[in-house]
Amino acid sequence: ADKEAVADAKDKLTITDFTNQDIDLPSEIGENVSISWESNNTDIITNDGKVTRPVGADTEVTLIATLTKGNA
Repeated sequence: ADKEAVADAKDKLTITDFTNQDIDLPSEIGENVSISWESNNTDIITNDGKVTRPVGADTEVTLIATLTKGNA
């Protein structure tokens, strides 16, 4: 049941692919599935979604969401 809940939550999880403002990164989704976030460039987007956009330049940042519930 935990694996199915995580799979369902993953399918429902969406965030914007372009932003110049802070992102609301949920810490939970679906049936009590926890989400932790990791940014590959915390100078631009922190792990809690705060955006600091460099002047005059777009920058690509990867956010990784790790979804967990129970043993899944």
